[in-house]
Amino acid sequence: MDTKIFLDTGGLIALAVQEDQSHKQALRSFDEIVREGCQLFTTEYVLEELVTWFRYKSKYTIPEIFQFLHNLYIKDLNVIEVGRDRFGNALILMHKFQDQYFSMTDCVSFVVMKELKINDSFTTDKHFTIAGFNNLLEQDLWQK
Repeated sequence: MDTKIFLDTGGLIALAVQEDQSHKQALRSFDEIVREGCQLFTTEYVLEELVTWFRYKSKYTIPEIFQFLHNLYIKDLNVIEVGRDRFGNALILMHKFQDQYFSMTDCVSFVVMKELKINDSFTTDKHFTIAGFNNLLEQDLWQK
């Protein structure tokens, strides 16, 4: 399967947190994504943001956080390093869309998605739709 899916922080939180309003939809969509054999991508910035959120905004313990990340990695998650050029391109993008209040993590994600020709994002963040990407959880696009 050649379909590429970008995993964002919001989608991963929805997947992990049963109390999240998008949890059931995230589980259903993620199961379908895995069943279809889609290629999964994210950035080290997204994973850093996710771990920080788990550590400081949730009740999850370090072993539970590690288990969640382990479960992602065994699904052949491709973690893209940001580096100097992608970071610079993300800054340019942030400047271009300064009226949208995109986070740096979002801008890095958008740069990576354009570079790798990824159109579909697994997220609850409406910024991905604003940036022109399909947001699988916002519109339940996976269930086309």
